[in-house]
Amino acid sequence: MSAELDFGHYPFDPASLPAGWVVTSVGAVSADIKSGFASGVHNSDGRGVPHLRPMNVSPSGEIDLSDLRYVADESGPRLVPGDVLFNNTNSPAWVGKTALVTHQAPLAFSNHMTRLRMAEGVVPRFAALQLHYLCTSGYFRHRCKKHVNQASISPTTLAESVPFVLPPTEAQRRIVAKIDALLASSRAARAALQAVPELLEQYKQTVLAAAFRGVLT
Repeated sequence: MSAELDFGHYPFDPASLPAGWVVTSVGAVSADIKSGFASGVHNSDGRGVPHLRPMNVSPSGEIDLSDLRYVADESGPRLVPGDVLFNNTNSPAWVGKTALVTHQAPLAFSNHMTRLRMAEGVVPRFAALQLHYLCTSGYFRHRCKKHVNQASISPTTLAESVPFVLPPTEAQRRIVAKIDALLASSRAARAALQAVPELLEQYKQTVLAAAFRGVLT
């Protein structure tokens, strides 16, 4: 475990993880970390390549293409299925929103977003869920650098000082399957019980917290 990891306000106790689990850095579990590019010329009529911005990662940690802007840039980095998209600049409450990319069509992304390509043995969906949980648990709110109207987490800070709980690969897959099943149940319940959205969000947070403490295995 690196001495540079910052455990202030971290939601997990590294000393209480199951046998075989380790805590390392986000950089250690990533094969590549890259920010996107800024563009002052957008269009909304489909000319060029979709350019994902902070609003294209939803508060629930999913890619949202309902409000797309397009750019003509042909040289910037692209997203492919399996990439993890991290929102590096936003309000303090939403810095660190993270989603797994599953769309087949080429996607560009802004400089307010950071692309992570995970190292071998790291399940991308597991990584996206864990980073998004660090956002919703408040960890990134305490870690971000605050500016006048926004806050940010630099790629260097993300790579070198943000802890990452790493179980064996098969355990990651089991956890993802369990979380997705429970979240599917949560979505079904939300559709039927729209009067209690706050309770369902608390349920989701409890599931994620249990998953990354090793309780679900």
